[in-house]
Amino acid sequence: MPQHSIICSKCQSKMEVGVIVDQSYNTTFASKWMEGIAEKGFFGLKGKGKKQIEITAYRCTSCGYLESYAAP
Repeated sequence: MPQHSIICSKCQSKMEVGVIVDQSYNTTFASKWMEGIAEKGFFGLKGKGKKQIEITAYRCTSCGYLESYAAP
């Protein structure tokens, strides 16, 4: 997503950029969107060979509304 000013669609206030964080074994990383239907594997979801894109999130500074984007 471009780094220009984004306005909240709910209350028309300014939104700030951030990420939705996941944690695993003392590691922090950004959440990802993955194509297709979720398939359970032994260690979580099967993702081999599927397109995955990091998620950028925007939070309204007034009402807290979140919008998420997975732009390459």
